[in-house]
Amino acid sequence: MTIKSFDITIGDKKETIEYEDDLDFGEYEFIMNQCADFSDMSKIKVNVPKYKELILLTVLRKAPFPIKDLDAIKRTKMSVIKQILKGVMKEFPLAKSLEESAQMIVGEEDVALQSKSILSLQESLDGIN
Repeated sequence: MTIKSFDITIGDKKETIEYEDDLDFGEYEFIMNQCADFSDMSKIKVNVPKYKELILLTVLRKAPFPIKDLDAIKRTKMSVIKQILKGVMKEFPLAKSLEESAQMIVGEEDVALQSKSILSLQESLDGIN
């Protein structure tokens, strides 16, 4: 794990955000268990707000609010959180996490087939507008 950083702007002040760029296996499993329901692989249910909250709680090391404090995160202005999420979520895109979890459950070939089906459906729908 490496600590990465980027700057955000709050008003006219720059703040540095620091975060870990990788999760421990147990952290990853906890987050996915709290945020995703894989009981029906054809209809995976995801709690996106919970995913973002848990990622921030887990990986942030420096922020303009107390880290590891969900209430502090919730009280932070959306304009600030959006900047932080934009920087942090590059390392933890939800789609990638879902695909990796699905591969662990059903195997890589099945997920590849489902992904192709979804992409084919999207290509078909693109011309319907």
